[in-house]
Amino acid sequence: MSGRKRAVLMDVVQFVLLIIALSALFAVLIIRTGHIGSGRSMYTRALMWSPGLAALILLRRRRVSWREIGWTWTGRWEWVSYASVLCAGLLVYGFAWMTGLMDFPNPAGVDAIAADFGWRRFPEPVIVAGYAMFTMTLGMMPAVTSALGEEIGWRGFLVPRLSSQFNFTATSLISGGIWAIWHYPMFMVSDYYRSSHVWYSLACFTTLLLAASVICTWLRLKSGSIWPAVMLHAANNLFVQDVMRPLVAGGRWSQYAVDQFGGLLPLIAVAVAVLVWYRRNEVESVAVDQLPQEQQDAEAAGFRGVQSVA
Repeated sequence: MSGRKRAVLMDVVQFVLLIIALSALFAVLIIRTGHIGSGRSMYTRALMWSPGLAALILLRRRRVSWREIGWTWTGRWEWVSYASVLCAGLLVYGFAWMTGLMDFPNPAGVDAIAADFGWRRFPEPVIVAGYAMFTMTLGMMPAVTSALGEEIGWRGFLVPRLSSQFNFTATSLISGGIWAIWHYPMFMVSDYYRSSHVWYSLACFTTLLLAASVICTWLRLKSGSIWPAVMLHAANNLFVQDVMRPLVAGGRWSQYAVDQFGGLLPLIAVAVAVLVWYRRNEVESVAVDQLPQEQQDAEAAGFRGVQSVA
């Protein structure tokens, strides 16, 4: 193993250990209550920022500018990510509804939304459409803030670091594996998942995150920015957890099909990941002499900064 590859793996180990240290307090607080939304969801938001804080700490230690995380808004890939989530979500839940796997809309959920928004006199279709529109627009602001904390770590630090010495496939699977395993404590000991079949749910969830990692890795390297991955991450969380969960009533088999712990969303994610994987040559690597001088200096010191492929 080359010295540079060994240095990358050591940085990954340090990154993981730092995430564990930063996550521990809030993970324990959530585990004690057994509820992912405990502490009015402030515990979860703090937990989601532990990868980002770990990345920022390590970059500062290496004296690499935080600008190299990839802050540029591309103006294109962010909206592609957002639209892709909506299309995938509508396809999954539309299929589940048409095949009778779930009921839509859920009368109890609609009543709760109408009371909360002061829309009791509005027709049901207006309540459903208005709630979805408000959530997927105004709701994106807090969702992006939370997802950003994770994405600074996963796609801002970990993906560029790995891609400096590993190919696209390895980069995607290693970063995706760490991303998935980081969720496991919450999965196993809180109400994060919504099924009684824990191993099936865990398999679906892991498949979803590995496939999403392939997609987000490609987006990060293709765009040179973390924002497309942030938008994809935030929009998925928002659509599944905040829009659809209150609006659908599960049938007997719905727990096997919908949500982040059913089988349909991972199937779509895997299909998209395969298409992206076939285009991996577009983002595989960038020569060191094409990088900004600051990154070349960091590479000479044993640490390669963020790769950026336009």
